[in-house]
Amino acid sequence: MTMDFAQPPAAGSGMLPPVRAALNATHAQLADLFPRYGIHLRSQQIWQRMGAIVMIGQNNVGGENFTVSDAQGLVSFAGNDQPVAANTNPADAPYPQWSALGDYPSGYKVVENGEIYQSKWYNTGDDPQTQVQYSWQTPWELLGPVLPGDHAAVLPQIPPGTYPTWSVTGKYKAGEKVLYLGLPYQAKWENQGVSPLIGQGDPSGSPWKALYRTPGEPVSPAIAATIPATGATSPSSAVSPSQP
Repeated sequence: MTMDFAQPPAAGSGMLPPVRAALNATHAQLADLFPRYGIHLRSQQIWQRMGAIVMIGQNNVGGENFTVSDAQGLVSFAGNDQPVAANTNPADAPYPQWSALGDYPSGYKVVENGEIYQSKWYNTGDDPQTQVQYSWQTPWELLGPVLPGDHAAVLPQIPPGTYPTWSVTGKYKAGEKVLYLGLPYQAKWENQGVSPLIGQGDPSGSPWKALYRTPGEPVSPAIAATIPATGATSPSSAVSPSQP
């Protein structure tokens, strides 16, 4: 609410400068606060979540009068940050495409029709683009569009031979590590013939624990630190729990 400031504007300056200053300060505060709660937005995405409510004409503070000229200036200020059309090319999506068969824990990010969504709680089969009346009726929060310059995330590989390559005939004890499609996994319990890829949609039911982060997953420092950020697979070979 950009009105009733403690100090009236300087003579001849009008209400537009304090209104713009308040919006810029709010943007800076949100840019600082959002990451603390695991919400990572670009500057433009933050602006797209903001609005300004002004008091037209004389405010409740003497010397504060929001004029037509101030209104025109505010419209121009807002117009400098017009929403960007969503990039609907799946190859440019920085997170996995949403799947009705996927299992999504809290904090997971997906893309659907060029829009990025983040899960608010565990869900499966809930379409992010389902229209609801209230935000609590959907497990998804819209973060914004896929922007120009975005590109598909890739998974880092570790050198061949770091761990044995998984074999369908191999017998693996709890704690043993293997490579599957160039990515590392660790056995949670003794198993044989169970591919590390099977059960990725429901990690609790798989005998394998992935030792890497897939694009979209909530940040897990212990997993993220397993592989150095060097080297990469092609996007098409990236393994993601959200992809059946």
